[in-house]
Amino acid sequence: MKNAYVVYPNDLEEVVAEIKKTGAHIDEINIMKWKARHFLIMIENASSVAANIIKQEMLSMGGEAAIHKDIYFNKIDSSNVLLMGTISQYRKLLSRLRIQPYFLKEETQALEKVILQLQESNNCVFRAGKYLFPLKRKVYIVGILNVTPDSFFDGGKYMNLEAAINRAKEMVSQGADIIEVGGQSFAPGYTEVSQEEELNRVIPVIKALAKEVDVPVSVDTVKLAVAEEALKNGCSIVNDSCGLQKYPEIADLVAKYNAGLVIMHNATNNRYNDIIGDIIKFLRNSVDTAIRAGVSKENIIVDPGIGATFGKSADQQFEILKRFRELTILGFPVMLAISRKSFIKNYLKAESSDEILPATLAATAYGISQGVKFVRAHDISETIQTVKIINRILNNYVED
Repeated sequence: MKNAYVVYPNDLEEVVAEIKKTGAHIDEINIMKWKARHFLIMIENASSVAANIIKQEMLSMGGEAAIHKDIYFNKIDSSNVLLMGTISQYRKLLSRLRIQPYFLKEETQALEKVILQLQESNNCVFRAGKYLFPLKRKVYIVGILNVTPDSFFDGGKYMNLEAAINRAKEMVSQGADIIEVGGQSFAPGYTEVSQEEELNRVIPVIKALAKEVDVPVSVDTVKLAVAEEALKNGCSIVNDSCGLQKYPEIADLVAKYNAGLVIMHNATNNRYNDIIGDIIKFLRNSVDTAIRAGVSKENIIVDPGIGATFGKSADQQFEILKRFRELTILGFPVMLAISRKSFIKNYLKAESSDEILPATLAATAYGISQGVKFVRAHDISETIQTVKIINRILNNYVED
């Protein structure tokens, strides 16, 4: 009896591994690997003429394209275009679109950027000052150290300098790769603290940790002055929760110190056209701002900003988590920051954040399966175990 089954490769590397099992010649493999995976690509707001041309060209390549029904009757001027095809088909499509009239230029450039990223590997390393993080298989843990009285989980525990340092050392001993210090709570209903107060909270801790732990220290802030003082006092990473929208000058500081930069999406409301599409657009603009300021691509992490405070409803936060893999098209390592957050607590109807560690770890495991490379966590030992198991499953990777 003959046997047949379906294969689900997660990436190009696994595609090649599966083709090799057949004994195919290497020259054949290099052709076939681009035909093995099917991708859906959305082009937003293409002109009616562009949408029609793109659809017809894609059909001629053996692919498919969905456009608004009213385009056919000239009732509307633009439409989203959902393309369906393989890399091989998209390559052929681009070669045809490049010779089309000028009015397809923007649509062609948008598609070209996505196809180029699908063919390339994402950044292989993340750099933050003297620290280097290879990204091929490793997932890194960012230990959260809140020196605030009102954070939703550990508020008030580490306001004392000694307590903060001891907690940081404990997280490092448990396996944290980065310690992130925050002096401003972003819990729902938070009150913004003054610049002076935030400096008083974080700078003594950062200054001490830069000397006493052998992992990089990050600062979680939206204030330019806080970012500058943190970098002056040994901080290696700035996590800007406003994604350079409030103070784009933060990028200049990061470039000056060759530090790492986490660019997080933030919004004033939760009205989106398509939540992932809109987040990607925001992050692309912010990344461009950083690169123009001199920040190296290898020094950038992106974060979709999961949290009610950052302009997302509970349903939208679950949708972001579900579609996390789509964020990897940006070509930068993606950070997951969901540790004990209220959307999980509220969904489970838990009394407090103390009760939702298993749920946090479940969501973390799923995020890693979708391409997450950095995980912010309160619970280091438990998160390390989760990372090791999911890494073993996904990558056949045995950690020390």
